[in-house]
Amino acid sequence: MKTPGLAVAASILALATLDACTGSDRVVAPVAANLTIASGNDQSGQIGTTLPVPLKVSVTSSDGAGMADVSVDWAVTSGGGTLSAATTSTDADGNTSVIWTLGSSSGTQSVAATVTTLTTASFSATAIAPPQTVVLHYNGTAWSTSLETPDAMRVSLSAIWGSSSSQIFAVGRCTSSTLTLLFAGTAWSQPPASCGSNGSLNEFTGVSGISGSDVFRVGRAPLPPSFNGSIDHYDGQTWTEVYHKSCSFCGGSRAVWTRAHNDAVAVGDAGEIRRYDGTNWNLQTSGTTNNLNAVWGFGTSSVVAVGDGGAIVYYNGSTWVAQPSGTTQPLYAIWGTSSTNAFAVGGGGTILHYNGSAWSAQSSGSTMALRGIWGSSGTSVFAVGNGSTILFYNGATWTQQNTNAAMTLRAVWGTSATNVYAVGSGISY
Repeated sequence: MKTPGLAVAASILALATLDACTGSDRVVAPVAANLTIASGNDQSGQIGTTLPVPLKVSVTSSDGAGMADVSVDWAVTSGGGTLSAATTSTDADGNTSVIWTLGSSSGTQSVAATVTTLTTASFSATAIAPPQTVVLHYNGTAWSTSLETPDAMRVSLSAIWGSSSSQIFAVGRCTSSTLTLLFAGTAWSQPPASCGSNGSLNEFTGVSGISGSDVFRVGRAPLPPSFNGSIDHYDGQTWTEVYHKSCSFCGGSRAVWTRAHNDAVAVGDAGEIRRYDGTNWNLQTSGTTNNLNAVWGFGTSSVVAVGDGGAIVYYNGSTWVAQPSGTTQPLYAIWGTSSTNAFAVGGGGTILHYNGSAWSAQSSGSTMALRGIWGSSGTSVFAVGNGSTILFYNGATWTQQNTNAAMTLRAVWGTSATNVYAVGSGISY
């Protein structure tokens, strides 16, 4: 086997000539002629991670021999990543390498390796955003990821409801369209591949039912100046649109609550309330022009809706009447165990409690917007919201729980104190 320097030495000797004028020997050293990629190109990895294969180049002379001690400059040209060195020198075989840690932006990132007078060698890699947690599960002890989706799909779930532990609906949107996911007892259905394509603001914002074959969901398609709103019904097999609204500079439904097969209430923008009688969704006068974000009831004549500006309106069996809330914060969700024990949550960590006669504030210990609330009893209540916030109420105080995921949580629902789901998006704000 040749020693590393023999190839270069042989080249030098071959190029030695006799200078006819002076009679002296003149040695012409080999010149770097080629810079090529040896390995490490076209890799992929999660953003911010180190690629498993180093970026390696080879420098050779015109006769293909590897050249030692050639200086190679390295630079990130897109993506904002980092390299283990800015300059390296080739070894006896003409090779040198660096380690590449990807930047924080998804998509194609690139690095250039340069030797003076030679064509630049360009490396590229695909940086993939990590999966986003969109559903959490609580087993009575801790929260864990129940569903994660590719970041490119930008899944955001707005509401959740189930008929049992083996039939749970979560609704919302992805990058391209409205979205409904189903948990069938062992795993969640996956968003369709089309969710990764561009461009829709359409969203399902609420879901509620009385059985697995009698479920309503409400949707919005906000594209000013036009606006489309819809209510769909699920009969156990298929979703069918049962109400549609299209108008200019107006709103639609944001939430729905169902009491019976012929009694459901949908609330929405500008104080809109529609009540279903088994045939029609009839418009009712709410007495407010504030957006109503949530609705919940505990009987035919006891229904409460909450909304922006601290708005609370109560249906007493014949009309909707306003109730003082004591806050101007937007209220996003409501839930209770009875007509004398209800909770509403909203902006700035707001939690209100209703005792049957008046609403009063409770200390949440948080300043985050709270967007969902549900409990299995008056002493086991969960409130969720921005900044991965989950609060638990034991009947006396609210305490923070750890989610182990960066999320904006928008709704929570469960079948018991040891089987609870919280949904949202993998973007925490």
